[in-house]
Amino acid sequence: MRFSAGDPGSGRDQASVLVATEAAPLWPRVVRTTATVEKALRWPVFVLVLSERPRADIPSAAPLLDLVDQRQEGDKPDVIPTRCRWSVVDNRNAVLRADVSAQAPMRFAAEILLPSRRVLGVLDIAARGATIGVTTARHTGRLSGRADIDAALQKVVLLDCGPSTDLARIADLLQRTVRVE
Repeated sequence: MRFSAGDPGSGRDQASVLVATEAAPLWPRVVRTTATVEKALRWPVFVLVLSERPRADIPSAAPLLDLVDQRQEGDKPDVIPTRCRWSVVDNRNAVLRADVSAQAPMRFAAEILLPSRRVLGVLDIAARGATIGVTTARHTGRLSGRADIDAALQKVVLLDCGPSTDLARIADLLQRTVRVE
């Protein structure tokens, strides 16, 4: 199933829709060495755990998920420059959308839907321009517990998303109006 990322005839690429089933900030508990101080500058990482769908159903997002699957131990955790825009797609149910796209090293476009109640207390982190980490449910078991920085960075693809005034407004509004459970 494909959805338009813009108005028909707008010239924008079709973006495949993905659903984030979980989201959480991830950062090191302790920075002990000079080597980990440099790595800690990437943190916090706002990790989105995406549900998996057949690649044929999500052609424009498939390269992003392929990058997640191709991560190998020892790979350098490069941050992919992306265009990232946050918006609200359903006010009543507080569903957020992150439109992410990149041209290099791989071209991809995805609309990531995210129920904001799952991340109510941490939206301000993403609003400030935190690095977005993308992974799938298949890879999250390796992130649980006390994963060290190196282990965590091996399981996610890092996307550079700048600050978002729209997301900051959403975070502020939700924090004032929605009770955290």
